[in-house]
Amino acid sequence: MLATAGLDDARTTRLFILDPAQFSLRNGIEQQTIQALKVAVGLGEGTARLPVEWASSAVFAVANTQRRARARALAVEYLARHRALSAPEVQADADLTTMGNKELTAAKLELEKAVKRAYQHVAYLAQPNPDADRALDQVTFEDENQSALDGTQVWKALADKEKVFDAGQFTARVLLYHLRDQDYGRPLSEIRDAFWNTPRLPLLYTGEADLQEAIYSAVASDELAIVDGSSQPVAVTDSSQVNLASVGLRLARPLTCEDPGADEPTADTPKPQPGGTSGAGSTGSEAPGGTSGTGESTDHTPAEKFVTFPLVGNLFQQPHKSEGMAQVFRTLYSMLDEGTISYLQGTLQLVVDASAADKLAEQVRALGLGVTVRDQ
Repeated sequence: MLATAGLDDARTTRLFILDPAQFSLRNGIEQQTIQALKVAVGLGEGTARLPVEWASSAVFAVANTQRRARARALAVEYLARHRALSAPEVQADADLTTMGNKELTAAKLELEKAVKRAYQHVAYLAQPNPDADRALDQVTFEDENQSALDGTQVWKALADKEKVFDAGQFTARVLLYHLRDQDYGRPLSEIRDAFWNTPRLPLLYTGEADLQEAIYSAVASDELAIVDGSSQPVAVTDSSQVNLASVGLRLARPLTCEDPGADEPTADTPKPQPGGTSGAGSTGSEAPGGTSGTGESTDHTPAEKFVTFPLVGNLFQQPHKSEGMAQVFRTLYSMLDEGTISYLQGTLQLVVDASAADKLAEQVRALGLGVTVRDQ
């Protein structure tokens, strides 16, 4: 059913509400739903593999099996009260009619609450980093006041999972972080499309407007350039002039003119990105000490560098690992305290003593960040 539902819409974020009569998660009977979702996002195998292009910008709201049962029970009660109102003896009695209408209204409100609570799960296509495989990931709302039917709550939850950018988060610096070497020279239309069809790139809060503003800011600060088909720079004086539909305009590294005796630079002359790397983490040719590989002096020492490292490992009864990780966090603390970190992105998943979990969660919430705490 999902394969023929026409879900693969271009350049738009979509929240699909799956029919709870056919789709639900948990309680041991979710396998068919999981398989259907994998097919819908292009992760099927063999003949079930669909040529889906825009699955990255599709999100699915799915009911919980047990909460669905509760909603069904309340639906039966609501229908029973509705039918009772049509009985002749009730219609003939004004007091019974008034009482019946009040009970019907109360039953309807309970049913609506139960339906919202039933939609506890959100499923989406994820790729945490470019080297990881694409996979179906999920968010589960534990708070009964949260629902996958609320788009605002879904977006906030996906922001915590780094699947989307929240309002104001996508800046020129973040754009540069996500650009890879092969992105330079690509048409603006392809860069735009990538933010809707590439799972490694988070979705944008205001869509194209966010991307236009980030590109313009990067160009204005000489961190990016927009060039035409002849590699000639194109001037833009406002974010609205960044034509994301263009196949002729391309992103390029900014023009450089450090060497007065060199030939006139072209638009594709590479300029070191912050840290001498692209968003993919490739290394430059610069050697330690501010010299090139040939030993010649250079003035291209970067002001900042991107640093990426995983935080995965078992620390139980391994004091040397715990001490080493503590030293890493002490270094991070010093860098934060001294203001030498200008951008931070990531998600930590910890298994900690129950007595410490609440204190940690309280401090995280004080920063306005989402935090999930559950029993292990």
